[in-house]
Amino acid sequence: MEFTRFPYTFLQAGLVFMASSHSLPVAIGGPPLYAGVVPFATVPFILVLVSDIVYWRTSNLFWQHASEWLLLAASVMGGIAIALFLLEALFRRSIRPLLPGWSAAVLFGAAYAVGIVNNFVHARDGWTGVVFLGLGLSIATVVLLVLSALARRAPVYRRELGALHA
Repeated sequence: MEFTRFPYTFLQAGLVFMASSHSLPVAIGGPPLYAGVVPFATVPFILVLVSDIVYWRTSNLFWQHASEWLLLAASVMGGIAIALFLLEALFRRSIRPLLPGWSAAVLFGAAYAVGIVNNFVHARDGWTGVVFLGLGLSIATVVLLVLSALARRAPVYRRELGALHA
């Protein structure tokens, strides 16, 4: 991998984050794209659990509909994240060492699959769509997402890519 010395530390968007007195090696090409999309899939899945709990306690249909919309957002963004991960793993050789292990990818894929099943369960009518099977699937999804995050604890951005410290 070829490095070029710059007197700045850059973020993934290429913006100047902090000027430094010494130059750091920065790889041209940027960090993995999937890493920017994963939070947009993770947060709605967590919010689905919250809205399911609130629906269970209040029986207000607003919370069931909120869960359905959040599941839609999480499903779309999770699909995009998985597609980007696979494309980057196959075609961007320069960032393969930065990708998380396959255990993190498999756990995220399992969380996504459980979330899709949860989407179908939430499509049922009212109380039967959320309590207790939908709530259990939401809990399973969040647990798998937490395990995926723990498996992904290895830093994505390393000093060679311009991060200050991993």
